[in-house]
Amino acid sequence: AILDYLKKGQPGACGVCLGTPVKRRRDTPGAATYPDGMTFARIASVTVPVSDVERALGLYRDVLGFTVFRDLLAGSPARTIHLTAPAGGSVIILVPGSVDAPVGSLRGATLQVNDMDDALGRLLWANSAPVWRDAGAPGGPAAQFTDPDGNVWTLWQPLPQFAAIAA
Repeated sequence: AILDYLKKGQPGACGVCLGTPVKRRRDTPGAATYPDGMTFARIASVTVPVSDVERALGLYRDVLGFTVFRDLLAGSPARTIHLTAPAGGSVIILVPGSVDAPVGSLRGATLQVNDMDDALGRLLWANSAPVWRDAGAPGGPAAQFTDPDGNVWTLWQPLPQFAAIAA
């Protein structure tokens, strides 16, 4: 019934069209699509599946400099900790691993750093050795490291010409 409503381009259909006729996808006859690309302000959070939330907190808070702003269900096996990045804005959520998000399954998340040598030194001090480092990466020096559960993070120090874009 909802799809029929969308096909008619009715205003307010599921908050999608709000008065704009709905376009159809070319490759699927009759399929409803949004009028234009979705607009969002930022990525609100990244979930990090871990085996031991307390142990992970040691790396993310004490070494990487994240700040705890919400600690839910402390003392419970379902404990979840929300942390903000040192510069604010970005949030990571440490959660117990599950079938849907196995421990160590995070890949591709990037942390922007101001000083790659300092960041790598802190990781080495915490026994989280980098997997690789590329000082000549096109956008600026980059490196990867794993947390104690095998989640893979990329560190990136943008070149000056990319700093404004990355901010």
